[in-house]
Amino acid sequence: MDTFQEQYLSFIQVPDQTVPLSAPDWPKTHHPQAISWFRHLRWTITSMTTKSIQAIEAALHLYEKTSHEHSLRYTKLRESIPKFLEWWDNFIPVTQLSRFFLLAVAEFMMSLGDLVNVGEMYFTKGDVDLDSAFVREMLEVRKSARTVIFEGFIIGRLVQEAVFRLEDLGEGYTADQMFVGLPGGFPFPGEKF
Repeated sequence: MDTFQEQYLSFIQVPDQTVPLSAPDWPKTHHPQAISWFRHLRWTITSMTTKSIQAIEAALHLYEKTSHEHSLRYTKLRESIPKFLEWWDNFIPVTQLSRFFLLAVAEFMMSLGDLVNVGEMYFTKGDVDLDSAFVREMLEVRKSARTVIFEGFIIGRLVQEAVFRLEDLGEGYTADQMFVGLPGGFPFPGEKF
């Protein structure tokens, strides 16, 4: 049987860098920078989606190893994966960097904690021996999940900042740096997550 990672992460691929992108909301002076930033945003979202599914998959795997795949926590975590895939299916075809699109990205990134729900990643005294390796592994999974959630919040704020700067442009204000840097390095850090 395939692992969740093999089942679900096979759908998440590095965005095609040759797909033509546009940024109709940005003036011509910022257009090249907007397109470059948009490409990087697509890569960053791909990375965050992958990390999120990996964290959920790790928790699910621990539940399976301890025969707790019938628990409500397991079910809730498993239900979040199709939501990520739905987000991915709606996100990846978008080739226009617009204010509306950025607001949707910011909202999703800042609400990652609802899908990568650390509150569903734990064992109770009745589940397993609290001194077991499974508990320590789950603590590591929780730590990884919290990192993903925090990164998502930061990315959401950076995307919001781009929207604010676009609104400033509309009011006649210009910023030295229109697009704030996203995590992950720039230019694109290869094709691995």
